[in-house]
Amino acid sequence: MSCSAGSPSPQHFTGKFHHNDTGLDDFGARYYSPSLGRFLTPDWSESPEPVPYANLTNPQSLNLYSYVLNNPVTRLDPDGHTAADTSSDLARWAPYDDGTTMESFDGDEFGFDALASIDAQHADRDALLAQIAGIPMSVRENVGDSVADSDAPDADDKNGGFHEEGGLFGPDFDGATAVARSKPSPFSNPDTDSTATIQLAQIRDSDLAIASTITATTGAWHVHPRGVGPKTGRTFDQGPSRGDMQNLAGTKLNFVVGAADKKVYFYDGSRVLRTMSLSKFLGGQ
Repeated sequence: MSCSAGSPSPQHFTGKFHHNDTGLDDFGARYYSPSLGRFLTPDWSESPEPVPYANLTNPQSLNLYSYVLNNPVTRLDPDGHTAADTSSDLARWAPYDDGTTMESFDGDEFGFDALASIDAQHADRDALLAQIAGIPMSVRENVGDSVADSDAPDADDKNGGFHEEGGLFGPDFDGATAVARSKPSPFSNPDTDSTATIQLAQIRDSDLAIASTITATTGAWHVHPRGVGPKTGRTFDQGPSRGDMQNLAGTKLNFVVGAADKKVYFYDGSRVLRTMSLSKFLGGQ
């Protein structure tokens, strides 16, 4: 897992940015030291937890400095917090020696298809990062308001924290970004439902005029609530559900905000593409 500072590419193990001046890899939440084989700082979470991201049935997760539970062969870390058990994703980033044939990689003996695939993934990632960076502050402010509204009581959710909020955005007739908020979802109880359900196309009455000026919907978001089931203590899923992925809003940029874990999840029809903290997102990063 060590990186060569002399490599011409700044992306190294699993595509993370390698800082030549410090010799560290930037995993988003933390910096990883290839020479030490561990993170420089312990794992952390937005909301206080005794052992962040720990699975008490797996002793390896109690080491807050380790990389992917000390099993980098079949796991990778997408954000500096979690260990994704996806050997297929790991294969996409695995380095190959000059003398290694690639017949096991989709029958590509010389590795050209694999290299082209990695280039395509880099291009897709860069395009996504550009899209995220281009989200206007007006959208980010509405996202922040929607989180606060999900936490607050409404006509159906008497205590707050048990309904979804969301919205759509895109260019208006003048080319400026217009944002329209959707009607809140009905009350849901995580004792019986792991997700609430919002209909993003159903725009709230106060935003109908704004929605009518949107010429093309380029982005959509919704908030997964923070409520806790009073009987079972269950919580709502914070990342995108399978239903979210199967029912995309037909937009270029889709994301879910976890009101409990304070994270923003960008996703497509099959997987989470990138996560970031809500505070960074709202700050325009």
